Amino acid sequence: AVDSVLSQIFDDFEFMIIDDFSLDNSVEIIKSYDDTRIRLIENEYNIGQTASLNKGLKLAKGECIARIDQDDVCMPCRLQNQVKVLNSTLNVAVVGSYFIHIDSDGNLLRYNKFPVNPNSNLFYIISGKNPLIHPGVMYRKKVIEAIGCYRAEYMPSEDIDLWLRLYQNGYACENIPEYLTKIRKHEMQTSEI
Repeated sequence: AVDSVLSQIFDDFEFMIIDDFSLDNSVEIIKSYDDTRIRLIENEYNIGQTASLNKGLKLAKGECIARIDQDDVCMPCRLQNQVKVLNSTLNVAVVGSYFIHIDSDGNLLRYNKFPVNPNSNLFYIISGKNPLIHPGVMYRKKVIEAIGCYRAEYMPSEDIDLWLRLYQNGYACENIPEYLTKIRKHEMQTSEI
C-alpha cells in the first residue's frame, strides 16, 4: 500500500498514515521510509476506524482526501485521474472507480465494476447497496466536514451513510470507468464485496 501511494504519477500530496495502536511492526515499517510526504499519526490507544477517519479529516492539510487501507494497492494513475474529475465536476463530492479484487498473496480474483452515472449510484444507495469501494475513493474535505464527517453509530456502514448524506445535500458520487485500486480480500473484512 505504501509503495503504491508513493509511486503515484500525481506526486504533490501529503501522505497521512494513521496507525490505530497496531500491535505488529507497522510503525517500524512506516518509519523505514525516507519520504517527506509521509506524515505518521500514532493513536495512543485503539479508537477504531470511524474515529481514525474523522481524525485524519481534521488533521489533513489538503483539499481532497484519498482513502486507502493498509493492505490495498493504488494503480499509478489513481490520484491523477480522481483529482481530474473533482477539478472538472463541482457537484461531484466523491469519486471512486472500478476495482480489482486480489487475494492475500496479490493474485487476481476478479474484476469489479460499479455504476458510473451519479443517478445510478443514488439508486444503489436507496437499494441498500454500496456504489463505491471505500478504500478507493477521493473526496472533497470541506464538503465532508460540512455534512458532519463520518458517524460512528453507522459502523460498519459509515461510508454508505456518508454517501447518502452527500446526495441529501445536493452532491453526487461518481465512479471512473477504470480499474484504479486493488482491494485485498481476507477473512477480517466487515462486508462482502
